[in-house]
Amino acid sequence: MLVKIVDMDNARGIQLPEDLMAQCGFTDEARLTMKNGGLFVEPVRPVRQGWAEAAQELAESGEPPLLADVPTQWDLTEWEW
Repeated sequence: MLVKIVDMDNARGIQLPEDLMAQCGFTDEARLTMKNGGLFVEPVRPVRQGWAEAAQELAESGEPPLLADVPTQWDLTEWEW
């Protein structure tokens, strides 16, 4: 998609179509990062978004917890029964 860079007060910017903004999940903020000489724009999502739903799905699946019965190095070398 080709867009024009426009003057905006004391800055420059681009305008993105509303449907593209919605498809990408943009709301009021965006995160900008430089990658490989270009500008990467991504929506800001709440921290841990979706974690509660994923934990609920795991609990309902009947699967054992992710670390159940997986001994750590400490379990194997330090712990004394």
